[in-house]
Amino acid sequence: MDNKQEELFEKQIRFIARHYQEDKLDENRAWEKFSTQANIKRVFPFRRYLMAVASVALILIAVHIYYVSERSPEWVVIATGPEEIREICLTDGSRITLAENSQVTYDAKIYGKSGRAFGLEGKAYFEAVRDEARPFSVETHLGEVTVLGTSFQVTNKVNAMEVEVYTGKVRLDIKESDQHEILTAGMSARYGTDDPEIHILTEEHMNSLSWKTKQLRFENTLVEMVIADLSEYYHMTIVNKKATTGVSLTATFQEQPLEEVLLIINQTLDIRLEPLPDN
Repeated sequence: MDNKQEELFEKQIRFIARHYQEDKLDENRAWEKFSTQANIKRVFPFRRYLMAVASVALILIAVHIYYVSERSPEWVVIATGPEEIREICLTDGSRITLAENSQVTYDAKIYGKSGRAFGLEGKAYFEAVRDEARPFSVETHLGEVTVLGTSFQVTNKVNAMEVEVYTGKVRLDIKESDQHEILTAGMSARYGTDDPEIHILTEEHMNSLSWKTKQLRFENTLVEMVIADLSEYYHMTIVNKKATTGVSLTATFQEQPLEEVLLIINQTLDIRLEPLPDN
């Protein structure tokens, strides 16, 4: 700078020093005016630049962590072992009774908020509280059952799935297919890979919940169906060693040992039901 410019610069500095009052001076406006007159370029400090970048990065990281934590599922897995039955009470009042050797999975973070969805392996009885805004659904590897509010049972086997409806109405959708059915109370459906068609039964199966109620009921039931129900309930293969046709049974059994049940049936019907020995 020449002498005139230096004198002008000094006058400006003195003026600022004489009239400066704390908290009254707008630093940015004063600097802009001063640097323009003095032909001085303001350089943003590198350290302040790094602090600004770090602040933005921290904000982005915090937003990301919040977003991930809110979006990440909170999986709940409930399983049962042999001869174990488990009751599950859900936050919306719905209930699940899980049969032995079975498992249900659901996302506790969104259950009752944006959905009510379950994965199922094995067998379970569902009592879904009605909520039209948030349907209740059960998914297996073969299909999905959707309800608004009802009681039903789903059995998921290796090569088949079965659905039985006790109250209300459900929708069954088969995966990788456009097949679907609406089932109402008293109806049941079966779908399997051996016969990829939905088979509907309109006759109620009285002992479909015997694993839960511990009760076997027969009302003029053909002995072939009696044998099938006994075999499933007691997990043993029951056979009739006496040739009979057209024989039926009316009886109720409540948590009785197999030997006692077979003795009563054999004496009542004059047949020979026996369990096959384990190999």
